[in-house]
Amino acid sequence: MKKSSKALAATLLASTIFSSAITPTFAEEAKIPAPEAPVMADKPAGTGSTSSVFQDVRMGTELFEAVDYLSGLFYGIEPHQFGVDQSIKRVDAALIAAKFLDLNGVDNSNPPKASFKDVPARAVSAVSALKAAGIMNGKSDTDFGSQLNITRGEAAILFARIYAALQADGEGYPAETSRKFTDVTGRYAEPVALLTELGVVKGISETKFGTSQPLTRGQFALLLYRLDRAL
Repeated sequence: MKKSSKALAATLLASTIFSSAITPTFAEEAKIPAPEAPVMADKPAGTGSTSSVFQDVRMGTELFEAVDYLSGLFYGIEPHQFGVDQSIKRVDAALIAAKFLDLNGVDNSNPPKASFKDVPARAVSAVSALKAAGIMNGKSDTDFGSQLNITRGEAAILFARIYAALQADGEGYPAETSRKFTDVTGRYAEPVALLTELGVVKGISETKFGTSQPLTRGQFALLLYRLDRAL
């Protein structure tokens, strides 16, 4: 990996994360093609085997590869539907992120319980671990925003933080990419710059990232798959 990417990752790891929201599509996958053939799922991530069919994922696409590879982390909304175009809630993004970090050797066990009051029991451990690691914050000290859709901007921060937690070293900073999108400012600038350089994200147009748009399940799977390949 380029040193500039690793250096930016180190910078990101030292700052605070994930307190606002995101929107749908990353231009490269803004238009996910309609399925021509189904994709299989429900197997440990990376095993390359599947046991049930998703009829809304087109065979032969990068999305097919991503859903198949991540199926041990990321399940469908129904036995035969992945829910490609449906938005993904912050709490579900947190669950998947925590599982991904665990598979990559990050110890998420026994974190101090976060003070959020709106996190369902199934996600308390995951959200608490991400909060303790500085990877995902809430909307306030007591509100995680569990049922809110995660935005593209928030997802960029989340994925950049995950990368930083796993690859924090090197020098440099790709400043040119941080100015590419006119709607990327403040806390979003460095994460988007890093992920753009890594080839994980693109914009919704040449000049717009779509920072406040909600992210879809299909897009989330694509980005996590690309991030895993960049590590």
